[in-house]
Amino acid sequence: MYRIIGYNEPTDKAGFIVLDPRVNRHISSGKLTLKESNIDDLTITVNQASPLWDNVRPYHTHVNVYDDNELIFRGRAIKPKKSMEESGQFIREYVFEDIEAYLMDSTQRFYEGVGQTPKEFLQTLIDVHNSQVPDYKKFQVRNVNVTNNKDDQYRQIDYPKTSDAINDKLVKSLGGYIVTTYNANGINYIDYLTDIGVDHKDDTPIQLAKNMKSASMQIDPTKVITRLIPLGKTLEPSKVDVSDDGGEGGSGSLDSPEEFCKSEINATWGSDINNMKQDFAARSSRVRAWGVDVNRLYDVVKNAGVSPEWFFAYELQEQGTYYGWLNHTYRHGDAYSDAQSVCEWIKNCSNSNSINPAWSAPEGSIAPNQALADKWNQEFGKGTIGRVYLQGTAAAVWDLAGQTPNPAIGKPISGCISCIKRWGGHSNATGGTWGWPFPDVGEGHFSQVQSFGNDGGYRQNSYHDGVDFGSIDHPGREVHCIHGGTVTIKSAMGGLGNFVVIHTPEGFNVVYQEAFSSPSNIIVNVGQKVKTGDVIGYRDTDHVHIGVTKQDFYQAVRNSFSPAGGWLDPVKLIKEGGDGSKPQEGKKDQTVDNSNAARPKLTITTVNNGRDYIDIPDLQKEFGIIEGTVEFDNVDDPNVLMQQAQAWIKAQRIPQSWEVTALELHMANFKSFKVADRYMFINPNVAKNQLLRITQKEIDLLKPHASSLTIGDKTMGLTDYQLENQVNFQQFKEMRVMVNQVVQTQEQSANNNNKVMQNFASSADLAQMRQDLRNLQDDNDRARKGMVPLEEFNKLKEQVEKLTTGGDDSGK
Repeated sequence: MYRIIGYNEPTDKAGFIVLDPRVNRHISSGKLTLKESNIDDLTITVNQASPLWDNVRPYHTHVNVYDDNELIFRGRAIKPKKSMEESGQFIREYVFEDIEAYLMDSTQRFYEGVGQTPKEFLQTLIDVHNSQVPDYKKFQVRNVNVTNNKDDQYRQIDYPKTSDAINDKLVKSLGGYIVTTYNANGINYIDYLTDIGVDHKDDTPIQLAKNMKSASMQIDPTKVITRLIPLGKTLEPSKVDVSDDGGEGGSGSLDSPEEFCKSEINATWGSDINNMKQDFAARSSRVRAWGVDVNRLYDVVKNAGVSPEWFFAYELQEQGTYYGWLNHTYRHGDAYSDAQSVCEWIKNCSNSNSINPAWSAPEGSIAPNQALADKWNQEFGKGTIGRVYLQGTAAAVWDLAGQTPNPAIGKPISGCISCIKRWGGHSNATGGTWGWPFPDVGEGHFSQVQSFGNDGGYRQNSYHDGVDFGSIDHPGREVHCIHGGTVTIKSAMGGLGNFVVIHTPEGFNVVYQEAFSSPSNIIVNVGQKVKTGDVIGYRDTDHVHIGVTKQDFYQAVRNSFSPAGGWLDPVKLIKEGGDGSKPQEGKKDQTVDNSNAARPKLTITTVNNGRDYIDIPDLQKEFGIIEGTVEFDNVDDPNVLMQQAQAWIKAQRIPQSWEVTALELHMANFKSFKVADRYMFINPNVAKNQLLRITQKEIDLLKPHASSLTIGDKTMGLTDYQLENQVNFQQFKEMRVMVNQVVQTQEQSANNNNKVMQNFASSADLAQMRQDLRNLQDDNDRARKGMVPLEEFNKLKEQVEKLTTGGDDSGK
């Protein structure tokens, strides 16, 4: 029996009876809904005789609902409704919500924390809640047993309701159940538990022919995933270190011999590298005499940390074949080993603590000048060209001193400046030299459609934001870097295909796109330093598009086909050595991030041979390929994501949907159903015997024996699914065979039912059939008691027929 006691205020100790049939206190209707994971609610309607009539104040009036003497609901009024029904009766409807709703009455403040256990974090939230509400709304944290390896996770909240903070940061993240309990003698309780409810294996079954009114179970394989795509945390913007981009030196100067000597030994002047190599190969006596591969020599010098522009120009001032490069000393091994040796000497000289000028040489000399030596020590710091020249070449000392002891000896510093200018070099060309992507072709030729800028109406806005180097006009498979820098992006995008972006020291973003049908065709990786002329990938399409911008790349690409993307002409940059710009002093980029890029979720591609999915063969054999995603929002490591995905696969089950209506008998072995408890389901015609969890219970307070139960989502494994199907199919076959055989036998011997059962039924079937026959006999006996004699029945039948045909012959 259900009873309701009302209270005008939540702190009242004395209440009034709303529902209690024992004292003739009734309501018009009442439905109490108890829920496992949400706030319980009560809806009742009353007439004018009820003490609740127009006596309910939202948030003030409270009620207690009892099942006999057990308190099953404590809540506050929230929605009073006045209405008149068609019959003319006036009624009042009131909705009450459980005291867990008190947690919606407080607002948390901005808070962040790390290292708290779930209990500690819950306590933090409850402390804030309690500071804002009266005593009757307060809670004390009692039992918390939820914990796992996420205890130390970072948590941040920003002004949510307390109930939302608990749900979002604890329940949704860690699982478990929040349970609130009313305490009439003090502060209410709140528990956070991994599981609630108990198993009822020996009492209160939901059983056919006992308390089960209806039941259905539907197996739903449509929600099965046979190819899992696990998704982790949304990727944070990544940063790439672009300091010391590509090993290129700083800006070199060609303004005067003195300024030239202040340049670093790995400085750059923006020369046309291909032009430089060809000119050097044609003019260097050592190259011709030794059969030197200029491309290889360039790489040796560059990789040694010395500017190839200066090295090649320096060599052309020295010439000769007897000594090694730069006429430094005798040759050390082959041409390339000697170049490596000379570069080491250059670096050692440039880092000497002081300059000891070479005042004299066999060809001539000038008087030592200490004041001049001190001045040079100040002007040409460590790592500069000047320290090398002044200690290695007397003619350079004379050049800087402005003296000519031997007119037959040229001016090597001035000669170097002239060579570099001849190759297209210039002052302030920071970040390295420019070169052609297909060096053997060089500039080649371009149609208007391929060229930068106005394309004659071929594209959107008639604007081309880069240059297309076609496979016909610019043949070659290897795509060479047109400017040194750091690889900042290697990705794929619709319209661009697989692409790579290289960031240069002076802030250019150079994109190579539409040339690589596979990511593997791009052979450089994010963070890698590359130099002008390095091979960055292999073209296997009909062209490579190269675009250059100083804007953030992702910002620029949103303005493709428009000057708004800040696009620059790559051909002009390569030919003229850049746009003349350089970073502001102290403002050179140290890192580049992709904060403007679309931010996908983490996948397992990097740890799963390039695949972002995991096939589940057993399920695919049963259902075919059904792709689906599962998100693991807190996972930021692909290896952990793979592990959690595999664990999810092992735990995956096939969903079942249940609908059950049962009677609450209130007997010794059939007690009231409790939400979150699990009860034995016994009806083999629907499903095998098993425990079902009650997640919601709707109680009609006027019909205490009738409850509608909501069963929690249940699942079965593949083996159980196959077994269930096999059993059902086998039962169907057995039933069909039995019916067919019974029919055939009945045709042969209509009066030998016992023989039929003995021949074609199992002992269990026989027992069941005999019981069914006894039941039918009992029904027949009961029916006979209510029968009339046949003579009377025929009379009644005759009268009915007359009425239906319009009467007898006389019309009566």
